[in-house]
Amino acid sequence: MKNIKLSLLAIFTAFLCGTLPINSNATNDENYRKVANYGDSVLECAVFYQFMAEGLKTNPNTTEEVLKQTEYWRDYLFEGAGLLLTLAEVSTSAIKAKAQLMANNMSEKQQGSWANSSVLILEYGDKCKQLISSYDSKAKEIVGLLGLGS
Repeated sequence: MKNIKLSLLAIFTAFLCGTLPINSNATNDENYRKVANYGDSVLECAVFYQFMAEGLKTNPNTTEEVLKQTEYWRDYLFEGAGLLLTLAEVSTSAIKAKAQLMANNMSEKQQGSWANSSVLILEYGDKCKQLISSYDSKAKEIVGLLGLGS
């Protein structure tokens, strides 16, 4: 996981330093759309893990280890989503608005009760588990899409 974080940090640093070719042609536009779409998926899973962390806090049978792991993924995915969406030239306010819309959507599905968390788990659990398991290869793909590979 440390390699993923370093890869995303390298991408973001290249963006900030102006060495990343922003929107220079149609291919780059398509690549940036792919990065934005993946960033949206990462953000959605971060919001899901936020809901799961809050729900786990209400369960007296939740171990500290399980809660910490869930909070770790929440934080890690929020950070990654922020980097990816910033690279795709999505403003901070738009990122926050997307996250709020996603949270509102999940809250509606949960119908205001942690007892309904299974609805969210069924819809997002496997998707987010797969996203996390493919995060390393996806980060490498993004490096290649943006022309940062060595």
